[in-house]
Amino acid sequence: MSLIPSNARFFNANGVHVARALERTLAWIYSGIPVDPGSIILTDELIAYAQSEGVSEEKLRDFIAASYSQAIRPYHMLGFAKIESHYCSNIGGGVAIDEVWKRYYSAPLGSKAWWLANVAALKVLALQLGVDIRSIPGSIGAGAISCMQIMPVNWVRFGGGDYENVYISVVRAGQYLNATGYKNSFPEAVHRYNPNGGQAYVDMVVAAAAAWEAHFTGSAPDQEPELDKPSFLMTVAIFLEFLNQEMSGDGGDGGGPVPPVDGKLVHPFPTFTGYGYLFGSPVYVGGVWVIDHPGTDFIGPLGDPILASHNGKITWAQYLSRFSWLAVRWWISGNVVINQSYLEDGRQICTFNGHGLDNSYSVQKGDTVTAGEQIMRNGNTGFSSAPHDHFAVKVGGSGPYCDGGSWEDPLKWIGK
Repeated sequence: MSLIPSNARFFNANGVHVARALERTLAWIYSGIPVDPGSIILTDELIAYAQSEGVSEEKLRDFIAASYSQAIRPYHMLGFAKIESHYCSNIGGGVAIDEVWKRYYSAPLGSKAWWLANVAALKVLALQLGVDIRSIPGSIGAGAISCMQIMPVNWVRFGGGDYENVYISVVRAGQYLNATGYKNSFPEAVHRYNPNGGQAYVDMVVAAAAAWEAHFTGSAPDQEPELDKPSFLMTVAIFLEFLNQEMSGDGGDGGGPVPPVDGKLVHPFPTFTGYGYLFGSPVYVGGVWVIDHPGTDFIGPLGDPILASHNGKITWAQYLSRFSWLAVRWWISGNVVINQSYLEDGRQICTFNGHGLDNSYSVQKGDTVTAGEQIMRNGNTGFSSAPHDHFAVKVGGSGPYCDGGSWEDPLKWIGK
């Protein structure tokens, strides 16, 4: 959806600033609207059924509010939680870091990077919470954390936080279910959440969810939350702050505007010879689903030029360790370049190129580039098994990396 038509008279310099500020404000709003558990209206029937299942009213409210904030049907989440952790009552009987290291040492070579990424995630989480890493409990045999049994790399990927908090745990589970395709298929998302459970596990979750659904008629979770007056005023304040940044030339990336992107993107690797992972392909490590590939891998000769696919500003041009938090979040590593710009309708666009050759950068952070300009050379750095350019396109969101935007199929943008 365009905020303003590309041919509108309003679409001048000030109009672009307003559109960008609106886009950033919307990204801020929809990064997750908190729902106050205490404001949820519950029917007596639902409360009675929850009590029969051993779920207190307080925990029920946490489940509903957290599910609702992630656009997950609460009865789906409750059915899932019943089978996964008996309504968030099992936080794990082992020490997470010990369990993860055990799996690392026993894992085949091709899976060791995944387990090291979980080690790194636990270190990040310990620093975030200010706790001893060995105090973080995890499931025996895998090191999954929180009562919703989420692997550390995914817990941190979705924002981390207190793993003992029921509300946060359910929010993270909702984020993970969305990442595994919940909007398309609840049963398939459950299967990909826990592929080792098999079809019997999925069937039990679906049956438990159906039992909860029968008791939800008339309860508030099916109603849309509203912004109260303080939230509205906060939204206005956030918009004005973003508008001030845009008008002053500080759009979150430390520089002024760049020409908007018009039409198709330039192919970033014109001498490529084949494809690796395509956009949306499921990525499995050690038999465990990790992510749907957010970009397209272009395989080609080592050292060949990698090009800027559009006019823009370089917001990242440095090495990104495959064990870092951002590498997990963006699913890119090695020598990485991020090019940020805007579409004609005011939305942001960011393109990501990864695995570049060492010492081959032609740009640095803050540079303005034009479409077709060389930014680095094709390489095999980071989490990579052959020379290729991992190319990803994110549209919308805010800030120098389009945070909150959506990954889109690069092949549709470059028309190849």
